Amino acid sequence: MGPCVFAQDGRVVGGSATADGQFPWMVEMLFLTDQHLCGATLIHPQWVLTAGHCALVGDGADMRLIANSINNTTAAPGPMAEELLVDTIFYHPDYDGTYGPDLAMVRLAAPAITTPVVLLDPALGVVPQEGDSAVALGWGTADSVTLAMSDVLQVADVAVVDYSSCEALYVGSSTDLFGYNGTTGLICAAGFAGGAPAGSGNGDSGGPLLVEHAGLLKQVGVVYGGEEQYATATYPGVYTTVAHGWAWIQGLITGSTPVADIGLADRIIPVIGTDAEGLVIMVPEALGTVQVELYATDGRLVERKVPLGMGASRVAWPEGHGALVVRIVDARGHTCTARIVPRPA
Repeated sequence: MGPCVFAQDGRVVGGSATADGQFPWMVEMLFLTDQHLCGATLIHPQWVLTAGHCALVGDGADMRLIANSINNTTAAPGPMAEELLVDTIFYHPDYDGTYGPDLAMVRLAAPAITTPVVLLDPALGVVPQEGDSAVALGWGTADSVTLAMSDVLQVADVAVVDYSSCEALYVGSSTDLFGYNGTTGLICAAGFAGGAPAGSGNGDSGGPLLVEHAGLLKQVGVVYGGEEQYATATYPGVYTTVAHGWAWIQGLITGSTPVADIGLADRIIPVIGTDAEGLVIMVPEALGTVQVELYATDGRLVERKVPLGMGASRVAWPEGHGALVVRIVDARGHTCTARIVPRPA
């Protein structure tokens, strides 16, 4: 889920273990010392689809992508695993790291040999309706009691909750997912009425929501976030729809659409340092004022400091965090730099 408080960093709850090769296109995103970060999907031999906030945290933090392996980082990759080599990360042009459609595409340095998932083409006119069956996948929160993470990729059958119903459920929640997204390109899913909790949870961000069409499971959504540790009837899991990002996704794949990268190219780069009290941010005069955003390593927004002017500014280190993702944004909303910073000794 986007680098705001709605990031989910667990497993699919209420599901069952998958088998090697059952969902070969499912991708685990790792970062730092090969820790689980998010899910993703291989949608083309050269492209991986995930959540924008997942890519922002993983970029510059030793991101690795592993396809066709049901094991998470607690075990060695499975016998059919394929590591996908990252070339460039692109973000949806309306996503600024907090607001807008929470989607990112990762271009691979070499084509994958693993079979990609099929995306549900909106031109087919198939729109999942309230109560329709769908499938969620992930390594996130697998147990609604212990909140434990799964060692093996989980699959869960879930029921679709349409946009209007889900938006009404989230009114008054502490996590304004619908406000952050700002579009109607969202869909939700949770367990079936009267059943146990099921669906996405902490750690499933970037993973897929799928429906059956023409005898195939096709991806219709990308895990965006939720209010609680896992999807419930009160607060279903929220997904960015593939349909909303379709033109951008296909434009990247075919090379017909200019790309927007909110990364680091051609920017005046502030310097991020530390001292005994916390962070020291050096802002070049040519950059003007900036906004500093601090994220936990699971993508949750911890603190936002605005504005900071040129020269050196100090930011106290928030309690309870051994490392932070520090993102600095200029007055136009462009990311100047983003990197993992360990807590100063």
